[in-house]
Amino acid sequence: MNKFNYLIIVILFSFSACSEDDKVSSGAYIGNLYTSDSQEIPFNLYVLNDGSVEIYNHKEIVDMKKIVYTKDSFLIKSPVFEGYIKAKKSSVGMQGYFFNNSLDRKIKFKAYPGHERFKLKNSSINYNFSGKWKVVFNPGELGEYNAIGMFDQEGYKISGT
Repeated sequence: MNKFNYLIIVILFSFSACSEDDKVSSGAYIGNLYTSDSQEIPFNLYVLNDGSVEIYNHKEIVDMKKIVYTKDSFLIKSPVFEGYIKAKKSSVGMQGYFFNNSLDRKIKFKAYPGHERFKLKNSSINYNFSGKWKVVFNPGELGEYNAIGMFDQEGYKISGT
């Protein structure tokens, strides 16, 4: 009888591990990854009603798996890419880290409700950023690495990867 009672208790705790208050509300979010020098890399993130997540970078859409809730946090994983987000619900949205284990990377992550990633400060455009640009992540540090950014500009809107 003791084993049966123990089993019932374990099952009950399993179902109550994550309350509704710990779950992320569906809707639009502005996600930010923070570089080692505290620069923000913003992106749009949508939590759908069924718990799945879509990440937008202009016209590019990355369909993520449904949010997996653990005791006090949650995971957002991709069905294709190895990197994942592990975060907690915060008073203003979400906060945690983006992990890429094979590259031994842990990048600070935050998200808050919203749609517009950038606030337009000046609508007069004097330069076209379209093209390929060399980007250096973690310059001067042990984990320094190069990447290529490809950007398109239409008026004052810039998109790219």
